[in-house]
Amino acid sequence: MALQERHRWMAANVASAFAMADRVNYVESVLGEYNNLKKLNDFLEGKSKHRHLFIYYQRPDVPNDQGELVDAKGDAKLIITTGEHEDVRIKSRAVYFLRNVADSKPVRADVTCDGDLLFGEMAASPLESLNTGLLDVFRPIVSQTS
Repeated sequence: MALQERHRWMAANVASAFAMADRVNYVESVLGEYNNLKKLNDFLEGKSKHRHLFIYYQRPDVPNDQGELVDAKGDAKLIITTGEHEDVRIKSRAVYFLRNVADSKPVRADVTCDGDLLFGEMAASPLESLNTGLLDVFRPIVSQTS
């Protein structure tokens, strides 16, 4: 299956977040790989049990002789994960997509961008990113509406 408008929007955001704006075609090709596209489509169609999807750009993890996760040899790769059941740890930063629709409602893939799918970035320390977002973004908005 070919990439649709939503997939291309996702690829452009991923490329921009990881300073690969000149390599959008590369990101699109990775997202278009069979297993990755299946993950994306299941997520968009509401077939996944998760309302979120993370994408990392880093070297994959491999277990060492002691069973600890260490960086694999080679170049960084785009890794698509829900963050569950996969041996992938965030090392530098990640982007996420968040479904903003009812669980059973699909996110339209033929639309580039709307409020049904949200995009964000987080640093290697997700709790610090959350704290910053709450204090610097949401707190001022909530304070103004009170």
